[in-house]
Amino acid sequence: MTMLFKMTRLVFSLLVPIIGLVACDSTSPYHKKDGQWFFESGRLGVAATAPLTPLNAAFARIGDQIFYRHDAIEGADSATFVALDEYYGKDKINAYFGDTYRESKDYFLVKKTRVLTITGADAASFRVLKDSYATDAARPYYEGKPFTVQDVASFEVLDYGFSRDRVRGYSVRAEIAGSDGATFVALDPDYARDATRVYYAFLDNQAKTGRMQQAVTIIGGADAGSFVGKTGGYAVDAQRVYFKGRAVATSPAGFERLTMSYAKTAADVFHDGDKVIGAEAASFKVLQPAEERVDATDDKAQYLNGKRI
Repeated sequence: MTMLFKMTRLVFSLLVPIIGLVACDSTSPYHKKDGQWFFESGRLGVAATAPLTPLNAAFARIGDQIFYRHDAIEGADSATFVALDEYYGKDKINAYFGDTYRESKDYFLVKKTRVLTITGADAASFRVLKDSYATDAARPYYEGKPFTVQDVASFEVLDYGFSRDRVRGYSVRAEIAGSDGATFVALDPDYARDATRVYYAFLDNQAKTGRMQQAVTIIGGADAGSFVGKTGGYAVDAQRVYFKGRAVATSPAGFERLTMSYAKTAADVFHDGDKVIGAEAASFKVLQPAEERVDATDDKAQYLNGKRI
């Protein structure tokens, strides 16, 4: 009986790797249906008799082909291909970026797949950072497209679209002139600072092209050492309250970021950075949920969109 059990366990251990070549993990989006391999609801066009190995939730190896979701990556070397994350992969020659998109002509209802072979990327040194960023020995990439930094070896991705290297800080991959990369930090989606300056990042409507473009301005007079982003466009330092890069109050004492674009200090109430005339800060509160034509109150009045009613 003992000998039979040992033989059964040995046979099973030999079969497991073979089974893994022809059947997916039950949690994988790759699966068999009607004798074909599928990724979710998309047919791969490969008979299910071909062995499939999921590499992660987006990439798979089927025989001598590599797939990103339900599309084959033309020219990819199956034997050396490695999935780096759910967007990037590489083989011994090339690096690849895959993602999904939707088009207005389809009313944004149809999810489509695209895979980019990253021209000029050095596969040997190519590595993934985060948030769709990657680097190789020569340059950084965002969604598979290269951009320029001062020092790629020290380049790192921060939060909120900011990044840095040892020389400069960057906002949405645009260099912030004069910034000190070694001390550059992201504070919130709108603000960043280095040892001596505070920066406000915003979308600027370009008059010549009519397009929105990322822009960054230095906040004059801001104290970098004490500056703190409060989200929603608000920020404070030891001396002032700021909204979208401009000073709106000369004392941050008691500052509180509220909802519905409101904020207050011990003395004043603000809506979208504008002072709410006549509002009493001590009793001011935002209604959750807002009532019809009223979104805030204090002990004296009611307010809607920062206006007394």
